Amino acid sequence: GGRGFGPRRDRQPEDVAATFRDDGAPRSCTAWVPLRRATPANGCLYVVPKSCDASYDGDGDGDDARDPVKAALGGDAPQYQMVRALPVAAGGVVLLSHRVVHWGGAAAKDHGEAPRVALSMAFADPDVEPALFADGVPTTPPPLDARVALAAAQQIVYAKSDARRPHDLALFHRIFRARAELFAPWLRAKVSERFQWMEFVRKRGG
Repeated sequence: GGRGFGPRRDRQPEDVAATFRDDGAPRSCTAWVPLRRATPANGCLYVVPKSCDASYDGDGDGDDARDPVKAALGGDAPQYQMVRALPVAAGGVVLLSHRVVHWGGAAAKDHGEAPRVALSMAFADPDVEPALFADGVPTTPPPLDARVALAAAQQIVYAKSDARRPHDLALFHRIFRARAELFAPWLRAKVSERFQWMEFVRKRGG
């Protein structure tokens, strides 16, 4: 958590309108739960409010797709003062629509707070995003081995080139492959492709 992460929208669908219900409720969202207090000093979340986001329910960010904050806040004259920090107590929750621009602040070097630690969980209508499991959306909590395998898969999918030691990713890959039959073909392919790419980058020295 100390380094934070850059601005993003969790989803950039081709048909943005189709990812909302008729009443405007999002069909995909993320719950962010800090296990320790999150503050501006140790790196809380920052967001562009929907009311200030020119591209929230539009068809993408156009030429500013690489800079979602600029696209959200007005393109040529972005109103950065509209950004909001979201400090949260330990055990609290921030629920974000898939279209909200958000990022995690980097911790100040001399902040004196405990490091920020948080869980992130995604929820989606199965008509918008396919189920992760081969048998579809589970009606009961998955068994422990499936949850461990899924956690390993997510470590690979979201890994950055400098974020994991090589043997960590190899271990995660072995864990996932041991229970790969539990998961949908698209997820198996995604994990395999990402792992191969990370191995390629590592061998190239990147």
